[in-house]
Amino acid sequence: MTKDDWGALQHDLRETVGQSAYTNWIKPLIFEGVEDGVAVFGVPTMFMGNYVSQHFGEVLRYKLSSVADSVRRIQFRVPDRTAARPSAARPA
Repeated sequence: MTKDDWGALQHDLRETVGQSAYTNWIKPLIFEGVEDGVAVFGVPTMFMGNYVSQHFGEVLRYKLSSVADSVRRIQFRVPDRTAARPSAARPA
């Protein structure tokens, strides 16, 4: 499955879950790829990942597996923000 496949699925998901749920919970997901049958998504917080998993996990997995039958599970990850932070300048 590619990022283009994910882009195409988003329209279908919006129709399935409704505009409001899509905008709040599905649209912010960042598709990172498929690793050993696991579709990996970046999420801003683990709360969001847990919520999406509990409320939309099955429909999301079903839709993903219709495009890529290798997808058996979904995983949510919060990006490591410490690596992106510039280090504070220290006085010499």
